[in-house]
Amino acid sequence: PSTNGPTYYVATNGDDNADGSESNPWRNLSSSMKKLRAGDTLLVRGGTYNERVEVRGESVPRGRADARITVKAYPGEEPLVVGIFWISTADYWTIDNIDVTYDPATNNVQEHMVRMYRGHGWIYQNSEIYNAHSYAGLLVNGQSTGWLITNNYIHDTAPSNALSQDHLI
Repeated sequence: PSTNGPTYYVATNGDDNADGSESNPWRNLSSSMKKLRAGDTLLVRGGTYNERVEVRGESVPRGRADARITVKAYPGEEPLVVGIFWISTADYWTIDNIDVTYDPATNNVQEHMVRMYRGHGWIYQNSEIYNAHSYAGLLVNGQSTGWLITNNYIHDTAPSNALSQDHLI
């Protein structure tokens, strides 16, 4: 997948009023992801992001087949989202090596931790999703098309009332 725009950065010690450069990274994943445009890359520095990453509605930037939006871990580092990671209408996005786990302080047990809703041509890869307390650690719904989920490790999901643990993703 091609990216041909600028590269931005987000870090746990960043500032959302910064310019998103490597020396002046943004702080919050949600607001950082909403600033991206087709072809842009967001490198996520290692550390724990205690936040509800929600990129939904009219504010969702759209990539193109020739200019994907890429959100991925900074090389050699391991970012962890403690909360949820929801994106809707993510046309031509790549999410790479962004781990997600449950936050007992903010997650509702009915919420799926990772939710990809609608959108076309997106990729979710190389990530670990664990300790879900809902029906699924990762949910794809809403007429999503042309998507790929690959090389992820999804484990330790809590059983729901309707399904046994070995049917959960």
